[in-house]
Amino acid sequence: MAAQAIHSEGIILASTKLKETDAILTLLLKNGEQCRAVCHGARKPGGKFGARAQIFTCADFLIRPGRNLDTIGEISTLASNAGLRCDLEYSNLAYIVCSFAIQLSYQDALNAQMYEMTKKALTFLDEYASLKKEADLLVAAYIFKLFAMHGLMPEMNNCVMCSESFEDIFSLNPEAKLWFGPHAGGFVCNSCSHLLLGAHLVPNTLHEWLSALIYSSFEEISDFEVHEEINKALFKAAFWWTREHLDTRIKALEFYIEQKY
Repeated sequence: MAAQAIHSEGIILASTKLKETDAILTLLLKNGEQCRAVCHGARKPGGKFGARAQIFTCADFLIRPGRNLDTIGEISTLASNAGLRCDLEYSNLAYIVCSFAIQLSYQDALNAQMYEMTKKALTFLDEYASLKKEADLLVAAYIFKLFAMHGLMPEMNNCVMCSESFEDIFSLNPEAKLWFGPHAGGFVCNSCSHLLLGAHLVPNTLHEWLSALIYSSFEEISDFEVHEEINKALFKAAFWWTREHLDTRIKALEFYIEQKY
């Protein structure tokens, strides 16, 4: 007996050309599972899918199981996030979000929380694009939240080398320096920094800001007032952490760092 078609909300994370007018869509479904499915006529001018099969779109899908790849029968748009496809900078940031979602989601692995977080990140990015609002902080938050969800959260309260509390360190010496060591798993005090290769000197409040990013909602983060130096340091920290803890390169992230930083 043939498997039944399913209806599921989902996000189009990527689109790969297939034949002249078809495409293979990579979806993140509402339950957090990754799905790759053929969308016939997705690239056909004037076709029934048209703009509904565009990357970054959140939609309701009818998916018919297949022997090798599933097939998409219907797409009902819930949020097109069209603003993300009209601006190079925000498009790049949205590609970063989708690239991480692809790398950290899997077929038959359920994670509804990851879906909701990805959906919110793209929704906020689309809103930021319409307002031309700086969105680096939002994307850095998404990256660290996603890593934390998968058990890779940096140590932010104590030096990863000597375990001394940063609260104690900075109360005794407010001018003390702070380092970020992705290889060691978090922040490092100045006394231990020489023991660690690849540590990066960062603003001495960065551990507090990173903690705020991870434990705050996107709604709360959108109201943060962050100095440009901190904003840049947090995004760079997300890049350094990714380079250390993700086996696959995120090309959109590397491109954005090269262009802006």
